[in-house]
Amino acid sequence: MSSRNDRASLHSRSLVKGDSLQNVMRISIPVALQSMLQSSFSMVDQIMVGQLGEKSVAAVEIAGKPGFIYAFVIGAISTITGIMISQYIGNHNRVAEERSICINFLVMILTGVLFFSVFNLFRNQFTGLFSTDVQVITKGSRYLGIISWTFIPLGICNILGTALRCRDKSTWPLYIGIFSALLNTVLNYCLIFGNFGAPELGVAGVDESISLLTLGRMDIRSTV
Repeated sequence: MSSRNDRASLHSRSLVKGDSLQNVMRISIPVALQSMLQSSFSMVDQIMVGQLGEKSVAAVEIAGKPGFIYAFVIGAISTITGIMISQYIGNHNRVAEERSICINFLVMILTGVLFFSVFNLFRNQFTGLFSTDVQVITKGSRYLGIISWTFIPLGICNILGTALRCRDKSTWPLYIGIFSALLNTVLNYCLIFGNFGAPELGVAGVDESISLLTLGRMDIRSTV
């Protein structure tokens, strides 16, 4: 009798482990794929901008430094938000969950406003720290001036994506990411080189495509 109970206990534990592994994979794989897609944005930009000359590449690389710092900061905020939301979901505390989302949403907006204010107002001084070439500074300042407008929407996208993943909807941000990656490639091809009747904007075309994509992703995630 005891051996039968032991076998039943082992079987139940194996089922629990199997379910846990399946849940982890269902969440982790879309998150990992989404991170890869996020990295593809920079890769596609660098490949296309590289055809415009070394000064354009240098300008984009310099002006992109604040974006990397900002991505690190909002990634940390999103991680903290995910931990808090998961705890409240586990405790079935809907009020605390919504309060946590609102508070971190506000923190993310304030962070975006801070980065926007600093790097939009002092973009010439910032690019001048890394280069003395007038063309690089001019192109980099223009790029940074436009890209800084995406800081706040990008932070909002991260918070909304975190909330969706905590609610076991991790595939939704992935689908949005796939759509964004494809659209980013098409917009870059059109706006950088002036293809399909679009204006030829050069380096500024990267800014415009990223701005449009970020606003579109924010709108989709808020609708979801």
